[in-house]
Amino acid sequence: MNALVVNQLVGTPVLAKLLLLICIAVLFLYLCRRDAGGKPGAFLSLLGILLIRDFLSVSFYSPYLFYVSDLICLSFVLYILVGPFERFRPALVIIIVLNAAVAALFIGSAVFNMPIGLPIASIGYLLISDVLFAGLMSFVNRKDHSTVARHLVSRLWPFALVFLLAYTILAVVMGYDDRLFLGLVMPLSYAWMFAAALLCSGLQEVQLKKALAGYEAAIDSLHTLFLETGAALEGDNTGQEVLNRLNGVLVLETGADGGVILVPDDPGRVTVQAYAGFFPPLLPVAGAPPRNAGGMEACMRKAQFDLGEGILGDVAKSGKNVYCPVAERDPRFAANNQDELPKITSFMAVPLMMEDRILGVAAVVRTSAGSLFREEDFDRFKLLANFGSFAIRTLAPVRGSGEGSGKSTTPGTTDPDAAIGLIQQSILTRRLPQCPGLSVDAMMIPA
Repeated sequence: MNALVVNQLVGTPVLAKLLLLICIAVLFLYLCRRDAGGKPGAFLSLLGILLIRDFLSVSFYSPYLFYVSDLICLSFVLYILVGPFERFRPALVIIIVLNAAVAALFIGSAVFNMPIGLPIASIGYLLISDVLFAGLMSFVNRKDHSTVARHLVSRLWPFALVFLLAYTILAVVMGYDDRLFLGLVMPLSYAWMFAAALLCSGLQEVQLKKALAGYEAAIDSLHTLFLETGAALEGDNTGQEVLNRLNGVLVLETGADGGVILVPDDPGRVTVQAYAGFFPPLLPVAGAPPRNAGGMEACMRKAQFDLGEGILGDVAKSGKNVYCPVAERDPRFAANNQDELPKITSFMAVPLMMEDRILGVAAVVRTSAGSLFREEDFDRFKLLANFGSFAIRTLAPVRGSGEGSGKSTTPGTTDPDAAIGLIQQSILTRRLPQCPGLSVDAMMIPA
């Protein structure tokens, strides 16, 4: 960098713009260290393009530089404001490809003197169209706060629309060679990114407080779980009592209207062993379907499912979680839901597992109109079910459906041979060494 370039840099508004961009970039770099989904990386890319553009403009001024760089920058803006919404991504891709094609044409015209047949000022109208599209999509989705990125868009879009629309319109009216535009309008257009940095920081603080509150609530729920199941394990209660208490905690801590716990009793089948609240049947009922809540409850209390049969049987076989916040839209929950009876509005099911063994299935439902499980309810349900599996494994009475499962009895058994077998099962290795030329196996003989 020679003295002439330094003199030009100090004697023009470029230095102030560069310092402003660097300050905004520092804020986003700080946010990147604790990013919670607000897309600070996209903002940093946008700031990098503007920094390069403003630095090059000191020694190389050309309308092509500003028009093409603005096309690239607005593509990043579109990604930030429209990208979080999946249903609009096809249109977003089309517009970004169009911007890239137009930018490539004008770069070819500037560098290789390619004839394109379009005046360079026509790019300005494309820039205005990009801003209007981003503003329209953001306005349509302004009430969507389901993720951090969408929440950011809902709060940021008015600032971005006002500043960027004013900037693109004035770029067409005044032109990039106007000193007032370069010295005042262009730096002011960066203000929306400063607002974005502040909004990102505020949203991350909210997310942090929400996470801490969730951890505190989870600890309280675990405390309740340990009190209930621990008291049952210490006394002379049967395994059935432990299952009932565990099921009650799962229903209470998730705000569910009903819950069940199923455990294997025959090879290839799971049976409801604990029932709380109101849990409608999930499969068609043989014979005349029950027409009242009492009949549906009696039907579900003795329900059995083959492995892979229905949602609960599938969870017992695959060991996969099921989270269906809006069950009324899912045809799997339509069976036996009579008009005069409560319907399942939200559903969650998780396997009760120890290592690779499926010891049972826990499921909870909501049946109140408009009452839906949230993500935090599902996270708490999974946490409680994981710890509840220890209580069931301590009973050791459940036949797992996964690899390594052996002979077992029903919950609450007092058969000494079964207890001995359970102890040996816990010691028996489940991972055998691979020895070329040898066949290795493991077995046990209760004694």
